Amino acid sequence: MGYRKAKNNSIFFTLLVLVLDVLVLSGIYAISILVRQEVFGTGGRMEWEVMAAIVTATVAPLAMVGGYNRYTQMTSARFLSEHAVASFISLLLGFTVVFAFTTFGQTLNAARGNVGITLVCFPVLSILYRAGLSQRVQRSLAGQVLFVVGDGTLAKDFLRMLRVFSWPGEVHFFATHPKRVGQPLVEKDPQSPTLRGDLNTAVSEQLQRLTAVVIAAQSEELTSRQRQQLMEIHFRETVAQSFYSFCSTYWKFVPTSQLSLWWVIDDGFRLNRDFTFERFKRLFDVILSGLGLLVLAPLFAVVALVIRMESKGPAIFRQLRVGLGEQTFTVYKFRSMQVGSQNGDKYTREQDQRITRIGAFLRKSRIDELPQLWNVLKGDMSLIGPRAEWVDLVKDYEIKIPYYHFRHLVRPGITGWAQVNYPYGANLQDTIEKLKYDLYYVRHYSFTLDLAIVLKTIYTMIGGKGR
Repeated sequence: MGYRKAKNNSIFFTLLVLVLDVLVLSGIYAISILVRQEVFGTGGRMEWEVMAAIVTATVAPLAMVGGYNRYTQMTSARFLSEHAVASFISLLLGFTVVFAFTTFGQTLNAARGNVGITLVCFPVLSILYRAGLSQRVQRSLAGQVLFVVGDGTLAKDFLRMLRVFSWPGEVHFFATHPKRVGQPLVEKDPQSPTLRGDLNTAVSEQLQRLTAVVIAAQSEELTSRQRQQLMEIHFRETVAQSFYSFCSTYWKFVPTSQLSLWWVIDDGFRLNRDFTFERFKRLFDVILSGLGLLVLAPLFAVVALVIRMESKGPAIFRQLRVGLGEQTFTVYKFRSMQVGSQNGDKYTREQDQRITRIGAFLRKSRIDELPQLWNVLKGDMSLIGPRAEWVDLVKDYEIKIPYYHFRHLVRPGITGWAQVNYPYGANLQDTIEKLKYDLYYVRHYSFTLDLAIVLKTIYTMIGGKGR
């Protein structure tokens, strides 16, 4: 199929879904006007300003949850739930805009009912045609071929990721060492692919079906002939991609096993130098955390009272955490465990007996995190960023996990990309997996990524998926 063709298909998919959304929204809006005119005599007229507001309020949240990404699993329960959250946000945004227009003297009063009808009916149709398109994409991906160059640790790690994310297409692995051709990539694994040789011939034979050639090997593992072949392949219709590039594009994380000092210096974290975004982010943190503390003060009082009634000890839990620039600070959370629990297991396990009954609810709903708004207001944390980890754990992670310290290039957050994409870390391996998402956040540090995290956090809270 070819990398460039696949890229063009991704652009075409995005434009197709966007056009469908605009047409469906316009159609529902126009029909609602006609029906209300016929039945109630209050339908009003087609107002393009309102239509523009509806489209903007709908498209932006959907884009944040992957609604225009060809590789989003749009039939999955997670996407359907996130679509519902995005639709609710769209409803709020739509009405906010209409009321704002009315406040400034615009004659949009009659359009409010039509706005409500449009934004309530749209999600049902949107889910239907997105599911149909997504199924077609999955069928097309199943017919594609992925070539992976490598027979060592990186290649085995990549095979594991392909299985975790249920890659639908055909995959072939190519050995970097001639002696390994014909052997299984992973010994004692009956499902392991057999390593192939002669990459050039394979590319020529499968050019029309080939998605990409992924290099899952360090440069020194490749012979000069192999490096030359990959360069030649790169300038054909099919593009050779690094392990890092493939994971970032398809799975939205950074594989730590592929990183090097040069990746960090040349292309790693330059977006962190966007001081304009950093200043705006801090301004939003101060405003929203301050408002949050004022509005939620009654809830804080009730939660604190319930915690004290169930178990002895303070309602607020304090712990030393590591933040921006590896500076330590005291974090504040509602206590969800018995007093003294921090002296036991450093990780919280499933069905952990130290968690109180009210604590289990606070964790699932993420209410236990709310006192951290004070940390945000003080500047210790941001609303969005990598999780602030306990000092005792960080000391261990810094020794055992390469590149872990890069998390500290940005302020830690109450919620973040790792928190909404990976379960709560219960061991060292979980921490390594979550680091991949944290590094993706640091690398793609931006306003749009923060918005996506906000929507996914709302989904997580509504679904009670905290721990």
